[in-house]
Amino acid sequence: MTCDTSETVSTTSSKNRELAGRTGAGRLLSVAGFGLAFLAFLTAGCGSRNMVSLGSSQDFQRQVLDSKKPVLVEFYKSGCVWCSLLEPGLDRLAGDYSGRAVFANYCLKDWLGGVTNWEIRSKYDIGWYPTVILFVNGRERQRWVMHYDIKSYRKAMDEALGTPTQRAVVAPAKR
Repeated sequence: MTCDTSETVSTTSSKNRELAGRTGAGRLLSVAGFGLAFLAFLTAGCGSRNMVSLGSSQDFQRQVLDSKKPVLVEFYKSGCVWCSLLEPGLDRLAGDYSGRAVFANYCLKDWLGGVTNWEIRSKYDIGWYPTVILFVNGRERQRWVMHYDIKSYRKAMDEALGTPTQRAVVAPAKR
């Protein structure tokens, strides 16, 4: 299961109930889900140390759209296991780019499924979680949906900052 809209979750849940009735695999799915949630709790801890938490449209305007630095924002759903698994990697990146870029997170859905900011959710067309958007000069430059490859975030941030990504330089062979 993924952290998506409630329609997909309810469809997946009915499939799981049907599967559980025929094969008894429902308990296994429940245990696996609990294991993932526990793993997310252990890896994510109590939140990020290097990321700015946004809580309102005013915060978003001031910290993201008005920023002179590139800003990478993770839009997440509270209680989303997949979102929690991404956070430690983004937090490490935030530490690496400290002072040169801003890393932020914004909870757009509470744990009951209620949307916390319809304006931002609809303006940026966010329906799947986690969604990560890189803003440069207040404009969206790149977007990732349910993407966990930290190297691609680093590459995009290096491009936004104008710093070359580290590549091996091969010296010409001497004769």
